[in-house]
Amino acid sequence: MARSRIDEYEEARRIMHQYKVLVATLNDEQKELLKNYYIPHKIAPWNKHYLFKEIYSNWLEIVFPNGDDRFKRLDKKMLLKG
Repeated sequence: MARSRIDEYEEARRIMHQYKVLVATLNDEQKELLKNYYIPHKIAPWNKHYLFKEIYSNWLEIVFPNGDDRFKRLDKKMLLKG
């Protein structure tokens, strides 16, 4: 039981570190969009959607530094393998 709690804590620390790195890579406009729209799951203004691509690219680079971005390229064969 205690080991699973430690594992959950370590996973949460890793995710928080990734988030802090992401925020450090963004400019002020991107930070504002992330904080006020994307994190609370609100729809961003239409004229700000061009910023999403850069935020998403930075996030993928942080989470999958070696290019192992299987999550964004899932296909039917990969799902069937399980």
